[in-house]
Amino acid sequence: MSTKVMPSRADLFTRRSVLAASAGVASTAFFGQSVHATESGNRTHIIDTHVHLFDVAGSEKAMWPTPDHPAYGLNGTSLPTALATLERPYGITGAIAVEASPRPEDNVWLREQVTNSPFMVGFITSHAPGSPDFRRQLHDFSRSDLFLGVRHGNLWNRDIAAQAGDRHFLDDLAALRDSGRVLETANPDLRLVQAVISLSRKIPDLPIVIDHMPNIRLGHGEYSAYLDALRELRDLPNVATKLAEAAQIYVDPSERFKRALYQSTIDMLYDTFGEDRVLFGSDYPNSNILGPFKDVIDFELHLLVDKSEAQRRKFYSANAARIYRFKARQPDQG
Repeated sequence: MSTKVMPSRADLFTRRSVLAASAGVASTAFFGQSVHATESGNRTHIIDTHVHLFDVAGSEKAMWPTPDHPAYGLNGTSLPTALATLERPYGITGAIAVEASPRPEDNVWLREQVTNSPFMVGFITSHAPGSPDFRRQLHDFSRSDLFLGVRHGNLWNRDIAAQAGDRHFLDDLAALRDSGRVLETANPDLRLVQAVISLSRKIPDLPIVIDHMPNIRLGHGEYSAYLDALRELRDLPNVATKLAEAAQIYVDPSERFKRALYQSTIDMLYDTFGEDRVLFGSDYPNSNILGPFKDVIDFELHLLVDKSEAQRRKFYSANAARIYRFKARQPDQG
């Protein structure tokens, strides 16, 4: 959200795979097995890696959204059953929920919602590495295979750049790595991207996903440093990104979903991360800021129309399965 079966999880993320990738093996080696092992014939399974769930009206889960926010909708709810009804007609067969509240009890609520819905393939919590309770929370949530990682970054008065050199914070991220989960970062700016680069080098076998890179906030005079950061990211096989929030709110609604307006940005990010480290995410219902879901999703589903079928399959499903290592709960999820 931004405003402007298999070996153990830990075994899947080994230092050996990182070294292999940095030695010239395709970056997919870090995140796990070949893409072909996550596909079922020629079918394309679309996994939405970024949705938000909440029930403001039916509980005390009222941190976000507020009633005046477009994500609030008609009744202040975003629940798995309604989400599946909304997304399945567009070919989306599963989703990953990302917690948008810092309250510990809301992570518990999210776990319950995802556990009870086979449409949901996993969830990302808001637990804070570096906090006194993080190890206990990590141990507790790691008992669920649906727990895929934690989100940390420019939100909830957190500052990942300021923490990047803190030993306790780094130790907690190492524990997250050992659990086989992913670190997601929120609301990117230049400092956050530079912090991700630093963290990636300090803990090179920690999978990191940068949310919403097309919507990065850059200050005056920062573009050159941002290009330098992208060049560094190109060579960091454990860092991926979501190409969510590509359409921009400042563009007139009549022009907002014209893909040509954003082509240079998408091309630059795709070239930086490559076909194996980009992910699809709708950001629903925060995407209501931009317009109706049908317009947002039609735009997102045509984002890589110039790519091959195999490349699109990676973007819309196979990369998510490989990076997050979720277990399909229904036949059409992987």
